[in-house]
Amino acid sequence: MNIKVNKTGTYAGHRDCVYVLEKSGEANRFFSAAGDGMVVRWDFENPDQGELIAKVDNSVYAMAFVPAKNWLIIGQNFKGLHVIDLATKTEIRNLHFTEAAIFDILVAENQVFVASGDGKVYVFDLEDLALKNVLAFSDKSARCLAYNYHLGHLAIGYSDHSIRICVNETLIETINSHTNSIFTLTYSPDGSELLSGGRDAQLKIWDAGNHYAAKKSIVAHMYSINHIAFHPDGTLYAT
Repeated sequence: MNIKVNKTGTYAGHRDCVYVLEKSGEANRFFSAAGDGMVVRWDFENPDQGELIAKVDNSVYAMAFVPAKNWLIIGQNFKGLHVIDLATKTEIRNLHFTEAAIFDILVAENQVFVASGDGKVYVFDLEDLALKNVLAFSDKSARCLAYNYHLGHLAIGYSDHSIRICVNETLIETINSHTNSIFTLTYSPDGSELLSGGRDAQLKIWDAGNHYAAKKSIVAHMYSINHIAFHPDGTLYAT
C-alpha cells in the first residue's frame, strides 16, 4: 500500500515538549498540551492562530474531551484534574486527589478513569465528578488506559511491564507482556484485539476474546512506542 503524507501546517507556540493531542467537538479544531502547562486549541485552517484555553503551573501529559458535556478534562501533574467548560471557557471543577504525575485520562461508561504515577487508577463519576473507587494493582506507575465497549474490559498498562484487565473494576487478567514500561494500549475498533507498546519498542497484539492470548509480537521501532492509533475503519493503525 502506497501511503502519501502531505504537510498542511505547523502549529507553533508551546515552549516545551508537546505531550498530548486531543480531539474537540469540531472537525476543524484540536487541542494540545505540553510541559509548559499551556493547553491550546488550534484551527486546522489557521495554524498561526492558536487559542489559549488554560494555563496550569505544571506539565500536562493527559487530557480528555467529553462530547456529552462539552468539557475538556486536563491532568495537571502533581495537582490533579481541571475540568473546563468549553462553552464558557471557565474551570468548573478542580480535583486534587494525588501528588503524582497523571499519565492518562479515559472517559467511558459515564466514568472518568485516571492513570497515575502512584500506581493507582482513580475512578470518578462523570455526572458529579465524585471519586467512586481507586484501583490499586501495582506500586509502579499506571501509564495508559484503554476500554473495550464490546466486552466491558478496562485495560491498564503499567511500569511493572504488565497489563491488567478489569471488568466492573474487578481484576480478571494479568498479562506479563513486555520487558519494560508499557506506554500505550488500544483496542481494535471491533474489540477483538488489544495492541500494546512501550519502552521496549515492541508492538504486541493480544486476543481479547481468548483470555488475551498472545497473537503477534513485532519489533516495530528502534525506540519507545508512545502511542498507537487505529484508522476509524479498522484497516490500518499507526504506531
